[in-house]
Amino acid sequence: MKKILTPERLIMVLFVGIIATGIYLQGAQKGIRSIDPSTLAKWVKQEPDTVIVIDVRTLEEHEAGYIPGTDLNIDYNELDAHIDKLPSDKNARIVVYCRSGRRSAMAYKTLEEMGYTNLYNLDGGVLRWTREGYPLEKDKENDGSKERSFLFFRHNVRRPVVPLL
Repeated sequence: MKKILTPERLIMVLFVGIIATGIYLQGAQKGIRSIDPSTLAKWVKQEPDTVIVIDVRTLEEHEAGYIPGTDLNIDYNELDAHIDKLPSDKNARIVVYCRSGRRSAMAYKTLEEMGYTNLYNLDGGVLRWTREGYPLEKDKENDGSKERSFLFFRHNVRRPVVPLL
């Protein structure tokens, strides 16, 4: 006897799939503190020395435009390799962002595993930041000296961009 997928069964399968996907995504974000673009903009403008903003996108994405006030650009899957570039204070207020929020959620978990406790993920990433009307900054043209990743520091003294080896 051949089973036929009726329209009712198809709708039920799709419904169960959508519910399961929602539950999975909710679990992946569980325990992650998120902030919206207006909160980040306020922190960067009014309290710039109290927050460290990390762009966890690729160098190419970062060079296309980054959120003003960004302190570091380290690809999300290279964070553990550059722990020496991260704040020594494990309670420093750190905001991570990426294009949409997925990679920064993973970076958040990596930083949490490294012992950082005061973490925030920019909800919706750069896409939401720009959709809500906030600008992106760009550096002057890359002179070709940058490698795969780079970072720069905004706090205290402005230091030039340095390539990571």
